[in-house]
Amino acid sequence: MSVTVNGITKKYDRITVDNISFELEKNNPYAILGRNGSGKSTIIKIMLGLKKPTCGQVNISKDLKIGYLPEERGIYYDSTVDEHLDLFAKLSHIKKIEPVKKYWLERLELEKFKDLKLKFLSKGTAQKVQLAITLINDPDLIILDEPFSGLDPINMSLFIDVIKEKSADKYTIISSHQMNQVEGLCKEVLFLNQGRVVAQGKINDLKEKFGCNKIRVPYNEELQKELFDFSTYQEGNELIIKAGYQEKDYKRILRKIMDKNLDLSYLHYDNIALNDLFIQLLGGDCY
Repeated sequence: MSVTVNGITKKYDRITVDNISFELEKNNPYAILGRNGSGKSTIIKIMLGLKKPTCGQVNISKDLKIGYLPEERGIYYDSTVDEHLDLFAKLSHIKKIEPVKKYWLERLELEKFKDLKLKFLSKGTAQKVQLAITLINDPDLIILDEPFSGLDPINMSLFIDVIKEKSADKYTIISSHQMNQVEGLCKEVLFLNQGRVVAQGKINDLKEKFGCNKIRVPYNEELQKELFDFSTYQEGNELIIKAGYQEKDYKRILRKIMDKNLDLSYLHYDNIALNDLFIQLLGGDCY
């Protein structure tokens, strides 16, 4: 069994997504990252058969059970949390429903909301219900479209823990514009901008290829002049040195600092974050 997307393109009056290809592997969540309107949800809907591509193919084994968390609310506002779990458990042909419902009420801390209608819940709590009904059938392919919408930091952490737990030995794809939330979940990523691939591959490889890291030290005018062949700037009381990603670059910087025999109170190395890498790939300077 495998899940592959091969050259899918979707055209309206203009190209919405253009020649997108990737392959999912078990136990290796894959992220599609981009700004709102970049085409992430269109790719997801083509994978699910909800939209037909202009060209290209999606290959998903018919034997795979799918769990889908849509960006739009897929809930019934006049039904309770318990009624949602009951309905989706029955739709998934689960025989022993009560233990499954009990598990998800406890795992996502929904017990006290069990008998409340969804219209009375906060956005974040409603999102937890959506995650529960997405995963209630123990799917083989997990598709999460903007799963972190409306979550506070505590529930964000809970979501990440559950996704890590449930994506083991599964195919998982996460679409999001909140890039920092998926960096701990995914090793591979596709950066999308206006329907086109900006870059894709393993996150560490992309950082090495495109990334730009920084070294922070207390501001020193003499040191800044010494590092004339690097891009440097003053930020408050600090000197920021753009170090690139290559080991040889920051070794050269450290050697110059040591040769000056400066009495520095600290030296801090900042590795580029996924969010900053995406900003850079969209055409901005090194952050």
